[in-house]
Amino acid sequence: MNRILKSLPWPRAKLSVVVRFVLVLALFELVRTGLYAAFLTAYGPKVMGLNLALVGLAWSLHYLADTLGRSLGGELVERFGLGRVTALCAALGLLCTALLPLATHPVLFIALAMLHGFSLSPLWPGVMTLATRAAADNQHARAVGFAQMGVTPFIGIGFLATTALAQPRLLSLFGIPAAWLMLVAVQVLLTVIALSLWSQRGAGTEHPQRQRLELRALLPLLPAALIQTLALTMLGPIINLYAKQLNLPTIGLMLVLGVGALAAYGALNWTGKLADRRGPHRVLIVGLLGAMLAFVGLAYVSQVWALVPVAILAGLGYACIVPGWGGLVARLLPEERRAVAWGALMTAENLGTAAGPAVGSFAWDFLGHRAPFLVGAALFFAVAVFYLLLMRRLRLQRVT
Repeated sequence: MNRILKSLPWPRAKLSVVVRFVLVLALFELVRTGLYAAFLTAYGPKVMGLNLALVGLAWSLHYLADTLGRSLGGELVERFGLGRVTALCAALGLLCTALLPLATHPVLFIALAMLHGFSLSPLWPGVMTLATRAAADNQHARAVGFAQMGVTPFIGIGFLATTALAQPRLLSLFGIPAAWLMLVAVQVLLTVIALSLWSQRGAGTEHPQRQRLELRALLPLLPAALIQTLALTMLGPIINLYAKQLNLPTIGLMLVLGVGALAAYGALNWTGKLADRRGPHRVLIVGLLGAMLAFVGLAYVSQVWALVPVAILAGLGYACIVPGWGGLVARLLPEERRAVAWGALMTAENLGTAAGPAVGSFAWDFLGHRAPFLVGAALFFAVAVFYLLLMRRLRLQRVT
């Protein structure tokens, strides 16, 4: 246990607070994924009398509210402290989670979904800012990598657990849907944890008005933030079509994805240390080039066995991108306005995430089955070149 604790990027005095904030964010993601992706898509049309198109619209507007609210959410964190904002957001999220399945009127249903999205918007910039501020010296890249990768599995857990509980034979418990009860219970749990953090300022600062003009330095990062997430999410709607083209069964696809995930998690600690020691931009560029090669490989793979090394390469690339990007952003952001700036960057990232599936689907349908992978590879290469030029420019500015 001591060895594990020593391997983490946060000192023991701050570890409990950081872990609790990350856990609140992870459980929040579990609840929202389960609620929108698994529960409401089945419960809305069958029980609430809402068609699937309306549920899908509410889902999209929920994420849009989260995306557009992140910069404002960072501002709230800076002004009032992460602990208070997180506790209030958790309580608001509990209200929305409890009321959404009861809101049979379309306008009320969409309004609650958007309010739920706004309740999440301060958490990502706030928790990522806390992760870097609480980290030991020269551990920022690893801190961001550990925090992000700590949250990611809960997204899948939320979908799988809610789907399992939403099966007809387990649909209700004392007349109440079991999946809904589970999601409300998780939201209650995270609200209790959030309340225990009320007094923690975390990412907040005492003087949020200072260094406001330095946010202009982030403008060059905004296009890159959008493009790299766009490239990463292009494969979402076509991955099953790609698997069918290779005659790869669902279990085979899950195994290939599992191999990539194991490579990413296995390498994260090492790539995070490398980013902190050698410079996050170098690791980020290596990760982008690795992702580029993986996408090119996916475009030309014709044998199922060849997917395994490609998946390992993609996982290693992702393990470089996460701490590399996080470490680079942490170095460039103004210390006293970090949550606000991170919120602005996350807005750009989420816009890329929203556009990626549409671009991937369009490329598959109109440009051919290799097109999404080649377009994605070109985008990764372009962003890698951009970072090379950006870091050269920053070094020249320091010299002059």
